[in-house]
Parts: sequence; structure tokens; C-alpha cells
Amino acid sequence: MDTATANWQQEGAARFQQGTAFFRSQARPARDLGILAAALERQRLGSLNLLETMAGCGVRSLRYALEANVDRLVVSDADPELQPLLQQNLAAIVGDRLDLRCDSARRLFAEAFAQQQFYDFVDVDAFGTASEHLASAWDAVKVGGCLYFTATDGRSLSGHDRDLAFRAYGVWARSHPSIPEQGLRLLIAALQHQAWQRGFGIQPLFSYYSGQAFRVLIRLLPTSGKVNQQGWLGYCHHCGQYQVRPWRQLSPVALQCPEDGQPLALTGPLWIGPLHEVAYLQALQQQAIAWNWTAIADLLQQFQAEATLPPYCYTLGEIGRRGRQDPPARSRLIQSLQNAGFAAAGSHCQPQAFKTDAPWQTCLKLARSLVIDDANSRESPC
Repeated sequence: MDTATANWQQEGAARFQQGTAFFRSQARPARDLGILAAALERQRLGSLNLLETMAGCGVRSLRYALEANVDRLVVSDADPELQPLLQQNLAAIVGDRLDLRCDSARRLFAEAFAQQQFYDFVDVDAFGTASEHLASAWDAVKVGGCLYFTATDGRSLSGHDRDLAFRAYGVWARSHPSIPEQGLRLLIAALQHQAWQRGFGIQPLFSYYSGQAFRVLIRLLPTSGKVNQQGWLGYCHHCGQYQVRPWRQLSPVALQCPEDGQPLALTGPLWIGPLHEVAYLQALQQQAIAWNWTAIADLLQQFQAEATLPPYCYTLGEIGRRGRQDPPARSRLIQSLQNAGFAAAGSHCQPQAFKTDAPWQTCLKLARSLVIDDANSRESPC
């Protein structure tokens, strides 16, 4: 490779070349969140050993070393043609901190389990369903450690390819207005199921949908925990209301919408607990502010606002379609819901969606009143 003429790029503290590796500059927020989390875990533990599979050009590994100050990195990509590029890009990691490999993710996971040498932080940035790694990735994670896992198969997680969703994740997925958040919850549930099979539990620390990828950071817990963290999400295509059903409550009555008696379109089993751990988000946000990462600090604030709200969201498009009106601004509707005594916040998954514990019909009524107030204010004389 002619380093004199090659194009160099900069992201954070990392100076690197893309070469023939797949790289999306738009995915930087997900990388930033991973760097923050690794830095926080290192502060908590005193040192950190990290495994990154599917390293690509190595930008994440370089940033983990330079910005999160990870003590030991095992970095691998199964494509041998990328080895010269990785060696060049990771040359800034000096000493014995780096173990550069050319192995598949599954082989590295199996090796960690066979040798009982587990990692504090495992980054799996897979393409597609990543179903082959759902089970094996846990074999490399230390109890109390973190798994940063990616899936990019929007068709199955959104319910547009139900057969693939069932084959890949063992879930039944349906399509409705809240499908980006649904994808995160289905992915968490699949990972939780695999942890359960090993006698462990999980705690989602944060969940992020970027528009192209589903990213979740999950801590492995020593005990399996309660099974009621999984359940079913029902959506009534007739009236637009959501219903959350714990997994034990699938009686014939529970399969019908309580508003109009119509059958619910069910998705599940999926994670119905919080997508984010608020205390962890606050610690990440403090670090982001200290590093002057303003955009990421704002994103973490949005995570906090939505963390304890129900496991679905409503869209302004549905407000307009079902209310037969132009919807109000999202911020005004959220404020109106809060003024009425409900919890409400924007959804990070969809710019034109909001989350609330208010009934759907209440959302429609408040939106309609805002539109009427706007019309009256325009017609009133000066």
C-alpha cells in the first residue's frame, strides 16, 4: 500500500485509512457511544480487556485504545486481505496492548470459552441478522462485563420478513408505526434468551437505533432474573392503540383490543423492560460533557427522557392520518401531554414519533385541540 498517496481520515483521536474495508462515517454516534462506555467500564474496573470482532479498517479499535485507554485489545477481522490495512492503522497502539488476529468471530468466542479467558467488553459489529453470533458471543463475555451488539436486518426486525425473523431470532414480528423500537426490543429478547440458557441474566444499559443499525449495550448478570421482562406487544390496526401483554397473559381476551374488540397484531416475545439504565446514562453523559461531545450528550439526554416510558411510540403521521388533520409540532404535543399529567418524551428512534403513557385517544384529542387553537388564533383579529 502506498501510504504516501493514500487518503487519510480522522475520527476523534484516530487517524486511519479506509482502504477496501466497509466504513460508514454516518455511524460515528454508535462508535462514540461505545468509546464512552468502554471508558466508563475502565474507570469502574481499573483496567479493561476488550475483544473487537469484524474490525474492518480498525477505526473502532484505534479509538478504544487512544480515547478509552483500553489496556488490552484483541482485534480481529476474518478477511486476510485487510490485515495489512489493520497493521498500518493500528500501528499507533504501542507495546503489548494489541493482539491482532485474522480469525472469525465464532472461533474467537469459542477460544475464549475453551480457555476460560473472558473479556470485560466485547464489540460485535455484525452485518445482517447476526443470528449466528447471538449465542456464541456470550461465551466470550465475563460475568459483569458488557456486550456491544449490532444487527442491521431491518426487514426481519420490522416485521416485513416474518419467516426470517422467526428463523433468526425465534420471534414473531409484525409491522406497525413503532417498528424501529420494536427491533431493539426483539434483539434484546433474543440475547436475553441465550443468556438464560447459560444460567445468566442481562441488563440493557442503552439501546440505539441509527436508521440503519440496531445497537444494544448489555451487561451480563450472574443470575437469570425474572422472566416477566419479556412479553408481547399488541397493536390494533383498527384504532391505533398499543397493548403490552406479559408472556403468561395470552388468553383469548388478551388477544383482543380492549377499546374496540378487534384482534391485536402481536409481536414477541420481546423485551418489555427499560431500553436504558438511567444511572448509567447519566455517567456516560457526564463523560461526554467532559470531553465536549455535545451532540452525544444531547442524545444521552434523550435516552434518559424515554427510558421509563412504555415499550412503543406513536407517530405524528398516525396523528394526522387517524385525526384527519395536519398534526401539531411534536414538541407542542409532548408539552400538552405533560401539562395534562402524563409522562411524554420524543423517541430517539424516529424524529417524528413520541412516547407517552397517555391513551391513544387522549393523544388524538389533545392534538386536535392544539390544531383548533392554532386555527382560532390565526382567524382572530389583531
